Amino acid sequence: MKLSISKYYVLRRRIVKYFLKLKGWKFRGQIPPATWPQLIFVSPAEVKVKTPQKNWVEYLTATHSVLFENQVDLQAIKTLLDEKKTALINWAIVEESPETLHELFELVRKTDGRLSACAWDLTHKVIKFHSLFKPSDYSERDIKYLRRFFIYFRRI
Repeated sequence: MKLSISKYYVLRRRIVKYFLKLKGWKFRGQIPPATWPQLIFVSPAEVKVKTPQKNWVEYLTATHSVLFENQVDLQAIKTLLDEKKTALINWAIVEESPETLHELFELVRKTDGRLSACAWDLTHKVIKFHSLFKPSDYSERDIKYLRRFFIYFRRI
């Protein structure tokens, strides 16, 4: 029996999800499929959640993914999206820079990719995945939409 690379990532995701459930984490929303190149914004983590988030978020996707935690490397993200892979970006580092956000949305639009968000809540031990959506021509509206998602999730 030959294991294809896509089956490997799906299996890896299931094992990690099962392990996190054993540690008490709950999942809300669907983990995005591997159909399109993806840009997933990850919630700014509290100190206690930063370590599990950093250790496990890359393994919750159905494709190869890279977490950009401290800075945004547009060229590396473009390469990942061109290869139909997943870029995970810490929302805190791009929220303050509207120009970078607009450039990221433009990159996703050019590669016919999808956007999503992932929030980690330590209080309730919940990992919430937002459904994938195609970026519109109105980046500002999409940015406000993502901001509302993270603000709402912080209030829960």
